[in-house]
Formats: sequence, C-alpha cells, structure tokens
Amino acid sequence: MTLSRAELGLVLVAAAGSATGLGAAVVFSERLVQLASKKFLAGALGLSAGVMLYVSFVEILVKSQEGFMASSAMGESDAYMAATGALFAGMLFMAALDVLVHRLDPNRAAHAASDPAKYIADEAPPNAHVHCHEIDEAVWDEIARRKNSPPRGAGAPMPAEAAGDAE
Repeated sequence: MTLSRAELGLVLVAAAGSATGLGAAVVFSERLVQLASKKFLAGALGLSAGVMLYVSFVEILVKSQEGFMASSAMGESDAYMAATGALFAGMLFMAALDVLVHRLDPNRAAHAASDPAKYIADEAPPNAHVHCHEIDEAVWDEIARRKNSPPRGAGAPMPAEAAGDAE
C-alpha cells in the first residue's frame, strides 16, 4: 500500500502532533519530571537544535545546487561542489564576523546589557524552604495590611468605602 503525498503529509503531521502531546504529558509523571535534570535538558535542546540546523542546511544546500546548475553550464557534481563551498564559505564568514565583533567589544558591554541571566533569580539552596509557621509576624502583618489597602494608582474610593468613612 502506497500513500499519496497528501496522505503521507497528513500521517506525518499527526505523528508530530502526537509527539508534541506526549512530550507535554510527561510533566504529569513525577518520576519522569525528576529525570529532567539540567544536563538532560541541555542535551535534548542541543539535539533538537542540531536536527533543525541539519534539516535547514540540507534544504538550502539542495536549492543552492539546483540554482548553480540552472544558472550556468555546471554539471551536477560541479554544482554540488560549488554549493558545498558556498555553504562553508558562509560559515567561515560568520565565524570571522563573530571574532570581529568580540574584538570591537572586548569587555562585552553590549552582551552584558542584554544578558537575561541578571533577570533570573538564583536557585535557592536545597534546604532553604520556609514553612508558614517560620515566617516572622511582621511579614503576616504586612500581608494583611496590603490585602486591606486599595491597589496602587487606585482613583477615588468605592462608594461602599466612602459611605463607611462617613459613619
């Protein structure tokens, strides 16, 4: 049994959607969540990035090869070599551009200005959890005070509050 292109596309989309749902369902299993260490997540992210880069490069390489064959008298093997050379020349150009940017900004001031790490709180030590009975009474008093006060920027008091103040 052979599938048409449309049927094959439908099957692949359904498989990809099912994989997404299965991956999202993992969070409901406590044992599987514990397996998701930072090392595992970093490896999985690197693997997925590598797969996406590979697919993109292969697709670009084929289109480049077709373009070289269509625009000149190159044969298939010459077009493949030209496309591969252009791909690696682009990679070398990007590496040289990266070196140039780091030489122009040796202190990495531009990088530090946009560093997301400064917005992420440090992880708490393993035994740093606080139980409710350990919280200082002043904290509870502040929570109660803020709970009963109007939100910041609130305009005129509500009619019920105004009537309560008049009594």
